[in-house]
Amino acid sequence: MRLAKERLTDPVDRQFDIAVIGAGMVGTSSAAWLQRSGHKVALIDRTGPGMGTSFGNAGVLATYGNVPINSPTLPRRLPGLLFSRESPLRINWAHVPRMMPWLVQFLRNCAPARVEAISAALASLMEHAEDGAFPLFRASGADKLIHSRGCLYLYESEASFAKAQDEMALRRKHGVNVDILEPEEIGQLEPNLAKVYAKGAFYPDGHQYVSPSGAVETIAGHFASNGGTVIEAEVAAITKLPDGTLELTTSGAPVRCKQLVLAAGAFSKRLFGTLVEPLPLETERGFHVVYPGFETMLNRPVGWSPGAFYLTPMSHGLRAAGTVELGGLSDAKRQGNIDHITRHARKLLPDLPETPESTWVGHRPTMPDSLPVIGRSSRTPEIILAFGHQHVGMTLGGITGRLVAQIADGEQPLVDLTPFSPDRF
Repeated sequence: MRLAKERLTDPVDRQFDIAVIGAGMVGTSSAAWLQRSGHKVALIDRTGPGMGTSFGNAGVLATYGNVPINSPTLPRRLPGLLFSRESPLRINWAHVPRMMPWLVQFLRNCAPARVEAISAALASLMEHAEDGAFPLFRASGADKLIHSRGCLYLYESEASFAKAQDEMALRRKHGVNVDILEPEEIGQLEPNLAKVYAKGAFYPDGHQYVSPSGAVETIAGHFASNGGTVIEAEVAAITKLPDGTLELTTSGAPVRCKQLVLAAGAFSKRLFGTLVEPLPLETERGFHVVYPGFETMLNRPVGWSPGAFYLTPMSHGLRAAGTVELGGLSDAKRQGNIDHITRHARKLLPDLPETPESTWVGHRPTMPDSLPVIGRSSRTPEIILAFGHQHVGMTLGGITGRLVAQIADGEQPLVDLTPFSPDRF
């Protein structure tokens, strides 16, 4: 379902309590929770609900995802990751000078003490991920697009499994349930997988979206049916009027609001300026390929350690999604990333076609400490910032939206927001 596009023709009559910029999982959830709190809300996005990064992810609601990309071992592994043909990490070297300050901060956050603190902060959000998302799923009917069969992660060797023990311990420390599986047990769960694995980690509390964009659109549709306004337009600028009202210059008519939520993911950076402080927001470009008709080959999302990607059965086919390219907001599809995913997908499922039917590239918003920004702007308190969720936006979008509503209403947040404050930089 695509929502009807609304063009604002009379901005005087189109003033809102709160406008939300960005209609991915984070922004749409924020709009839905704000509406539940009684606000008149506009949800604004340049491509429509669920059509950005929320469209192309691995579709995993990973309540076990409290381990950051930052790692104490990463600095010494980085040269090998950057120059290996088999690496899931690539970099656009032309973009490096612009992102050097971000890279320096990222490496500083790889210190063991920082990784521990980051993991604890992520766990505090993960603990409430279902509290934020499932009320919206049930109210809108998006729960029909959620499967709860757990998630499986595979290791190709005993050595690679041994290297993952620190991460496993960090998950268990924060209450994550994980079952270690031997090859025969993996085969019972997923009989179509090639026997190329040595060990598996099964996360029984994991969920998946059979259509990530469909779930976001369904929530947005419910929001609209209850009186919310959905606007398909690009926001070019934010201005504060003398009376304190915020005015958004858009590709359509202007929009005015008393409070604003900036939840445009990686594209939030384009609105940094006088009213929004510049923050170290960068982009991890992620890729996916799709094999229609092959979704029945798996029963649940399956992660593959060597390829750093997930194979996920969805309503439109089997999706293989992952890899990281540090490359800004470019839409260019790098064939090397596509080939990497395709090669590893066919290693796990040799019956897959050599060439996938479709490919995609998207932009993960990433902060140097792997933590999202959730809180009021230090420059403009009327603006609430909610972006930078990196690989866990579909997991934490619901709880972020609930926290945004609590911030807007001046309530005590469900989670201590100190680690996510814009002021931490």
